[in-house]
Amino acid sequence: MSEQKTWFSFFLFAYFYAGWFGCIYFAKSWFPWLSLLIPAVLIILLWLNRALRPLAFISAVILATAGMVFDAALGEWGFILLPNRAGYLPPVWLMAMWLLFTFSMLHLSPKWKIPLWLQFPLGFILGPLTYKSGEYFAVLEFSHPHTVWIFAIFWAIFFPLLTTIAKKVIGIAKRVIFSLLAAIAELAGPWPKWPPEKARTSMWPRVHGKAHRRNS
Repeated sequence: MSEQKTWFSFFLFAYFYAGWFGCIYFAKSWFPWLSLLIPAVLIILLWLNRALRPLAFISAVILATAGMVFDAALGEWGFILLPNRAGYLPPVWLMAMWLLFTFSMLHLSPKWKIPLWLQFPLGFILGPLTYKSGEYFAVLEFSHPHTVWIFAIFWAIFFPLLTTIAKKVIGIAKRVIFSLLAAIAELAGPWPKWPPEKARTSMWPRVHGKAHRRNS
């Protein structure tokens, strides 16, 4: 079972990177809304492998929404240029990428066991590089000299927060499951004895009488 989980984690890691490029591809196509299928497939795979608890689902959606709001705010304030924006919302492909990231990392980050002191520089460095690669593929553009530092500070905070929440979600989910099982067992009461006490007492005279007749 552990080997199966390991292979699924490897597959999930590969799917995340393939999905990232898929979102970039759909961002430059005539059908950017198709990028939403990428996180949708991921959510289905997590659910089929029983790796998606309701609390993890809610946490991933909240974190993805926070990331979308951050990117939309930077686009609104002129720090980045995001083509194909719909009002105050970020582009569809960017929303799909955020959902892909949060659902993947909530499952993968507890297995990596990265020390907290290392998560800050990783977020500080890798966060802006991810957006810079998006600029390389011409799906967004840095339009302010301080944009890279804003992303660096944001990701230095967001990445450790994400990994911490992922660990908390697993711990809380286990406690909730154990509490529910304990409550169900308490409501069900003790298991009935077999045979019941009345049946044993009612059967004893008959058995005793048959044994007495045989001896006589």
